[in-house]
Amino acid sequence: MSLAAVLWSLLITGGITVVSVVGGLLVRRWVNVEVLEQHNDVAGFIYAVIGVLYAVVLGFTAVIVWERFAEAQTNVEKAANELGDLFRDAQAFPDDVREELQTNLRSYVRLVIEKEWPAMAEANRAPKPGRHLTRFGRPTTGSGRRMSTRGFGMPNRSQY
Repeated sequence: MSLAAVLWSLLITGGITVVSVVGGLLVRRWVNVEVLEQHNDVAGFIYAVIGVLYAVVLGFTAVIVWERFAEAQTNVEKAANELGDLFRDAQAFPDDVREELQTNLRSYVRLVIEKEWPAMAEANRAPKPGRHLTRFGRPTTGSGRRMSTRGFGMPNRSQY
């Protein structure tokens, strides 16, 4: 979490707390005890309703955060499986093309782990890993050029 977000959270929480305490003290000072006693029963029900609403909102917030976490975890697992499939699929190519593909895959994974994820954790713009991905479509070795012009199927894809 960034420092600005922490400071804003503290400012908002502290501000609301100060306003509430000052408001309670002002009501106690300006309103007679007899008036407060007359509305005591109603105030209890109002506080109960506010408490229930807070609990419902807090519950929905927890569910939404949990679902987003689960979705992010599923996306990471899916991407890792697909990268593993690509790494294994490279075995079908000649040595020079295979080594280039596997090197590009390793550098892409390193970029995602070392740059993109920390940037996302800080809520910053992540660097674009697209440069590493476009290399897969353009092998630079001689036999790789011949292979890329013919095209190829992915053995790990479910075609059955």
